[in-house]
Amino acid sequence: MQFYTRFLCYDSPDRQTTTQIHPDIPTDELPDYGYNQLVRVGRVTDAPATWPCYVVAHITHLQQIDDPGGDGSKALLFNVFLARYEQWPQFYLPQMALGPLELTQ
Repeated sequence: MQFYTRFLCYDSPDRQTTTQIHPDIPTDELPDYGYNQLVRVGRVTDAPATWPCYVVAHITHLQQIDDPGGDGSKALLFNVFLARYEQWPQFYLPQMALGPLELTQ
């Protein structure tokens, strides 16, 4: 199965809206991003050391999509929610991360 990573940056600490900051990235392996992890995102034509720094600001959301490759198969899209590094101190831990998980049967 093909996987895609989509980086979405919060527009403000209230986590109400996001902006996609990079085209979706295809990969053959499961992406691995954890809450509060530092991530650099930028153009491949630029040196990675110059890429802006972000912080993973929410739990990654998964979504099944039709593979953009056009072969009719399905793919998993990993939505990674980021905050700008300099804004990170203004963010609070999301309620989803604080409370116990509720299992449905």
